[in-house]
Amino acid sequence: MRSPLLLAASVGLCGLATAQTPIGPFTGTDSDGFETQQPGSFDPCVVGRVFNNQADLCTPGSAGAHITGSWSFMCLIQEHGGTYFTGSAGGAYEYTFDTPVSRFGGYFGTNAGAPGGGTANFYDAGNNFLGSAVITAPPDCTWTWNGWADDSGAGFSRIEVPSNVFGGAFLMMDDMEADFGGGGGFGTGECFGDGTATPCPCGNNATNGGCANSTGDGCTLHAQPGAGGTLDAGNAIPNQPGLFFQGDNSIGGGNGVVFGDGLRCCGSGVIRLGVVLPDGNGDASISGIQAGGGANAGDTKCYQYWYRNPNGTPCGAGFNLSNAVSITW
Repeated sequence: MRSPLLLAASVGLCGLATAQTPIGPFTGTDSDGFETQQPGSFDPCVVGRVFNNQADLCTPGSAGAHITGSWSFMCLIQEHGGTYFTGSAGGAYEYTFDTPVSRFGGYFGTNAGAPGGGTANFYDAGNNFLGSAVITAPPDCTWTWNGWADDSGAGFSRIEVPSNVFGGAFLMMDDMEADFGGGGGFGTGECFGDGTATPCPCGNNATNGGCANSTGDGCTLHAQPGAGGTLDAGNAIPNQPGLFFQGDNSIGGGNGVVFGDGLRCCGSGVIRLGVVLPDGNGDASISGIQAGGGANAGDTKCYQYWYRNPNGTPCGAGFNLSNAVSITW
């Protein structure tokens, strides 16, 4: 009996729920560990700007911006990496980017001894509100990754990161990452398993990504411009193999057709880009997709991630797919 992976590859070779999606750790086009800015003072904004002079990090209405190597309050917090980190001693922090970013994240912590972390509020270049997300920061002076990808296509131009206590202060950040360029999101997401496209095969619609898998939600696919084009799949099944592939067109005008527990969205001239085993969080990535798929400037290609889901498979097929992303190179 042929394995589902080989069967899916054989078939392939033959022929917005929210404005932001949580994502795992990544390396962005620019990073900031707050190693080069001025430490020790309390200022309205971080002196020297951030992200290689491409953004401001300020505490509007307060002079709470502070860079330090350790900070004791209800507990002692020290840097996540390098020598320094940043935190607000008064008022809520917010980032303002010179150009929109398509992904943003980093490590968050607090020394305030209060549970709840904070809230990330996202805005586009017109200062239109795109959505909110919970920031996890346990009250024990440890660091936790929080990251998000833009689903709106506009990109994040301003991000507020207030804590839930002390007027938004005492939320610390270190080793931050962002993807600049591309005018916001890279490529166009399509073929979502949320009921707006072809219905999922057994009523297993999802709030984002493709049709729901055994986790109860779908696998999300995002594209980034760096490293020759990068695809990031999230919420696949940990330690179960998956296949990134490219097609020449979007099936059903971007609505897809039922295939396994999900929707096949990309077809015609299909090219296997690579089999990748997701990590323990269900995250998988592949870079160099333009060259790997032989896409020339001006070509429009469709991209998707097929993955195994042998246990708890909603419709009994044992495999599923992410949403698709269409990219014009």
